Amino acid sequence: KCLILLPQCPEGRDWTRGTPAMTTLVRQLVEQKIRDFSIPPERVALTGISMGGTACYRLLSEPGHPFARALIVSGGGRPSQASRLSGNLRVVHGREDRVIPPERPLALARAIGEGNPQLTFSLTLLPGKDHMGTAEAAYEVEALTWLLTPNPEKEPASNKTN
Repeated sequence: KCLILLPQCPEGRDWTRGTPAMTTLVRQLVEQKIRDFSIPPERVALTGISMGGTACYRLLSEPGHPFARALIVSGGGRPSQASRLSGNLRVVHGREDRVIPPERPLALARAIGEGNPQLTFSLTLLPGKDHMGTAEAAYEVEALTWLLTPNPEKEPASNKTN
């Protein structure tokens, strides 16, 4: 069984700005559905593209967030978030991304280093892919299977960068 929530940020809004922030509303919705359907913690996953990926970083840096894993595509994390991130995180970014340059996830990966025991992190940079090309390429069968099926033996090596 699977419950998928697909919230959309309203036009003219940003996931992380405003009162309340859209990420706050999403977290409240997810936590309510976890209670309503008795979803085990290891089954709660998160994904986002571009601005939605940036929202994922925000959610994963909040204390006590409910997400076990996340697939972030073409999102803009910040090195200042590195010590607060937790969960199992896969980041896919295009080497030719000009909207959110690949230096952003690389800087985040450097900031994470080996120093965050609450986080399993992998970064894949896709050659020849721009911002939207990465989004089209990232959601392949293996990535979706990883996102939706908790399986410890298939976890990426901790804090690696490809």
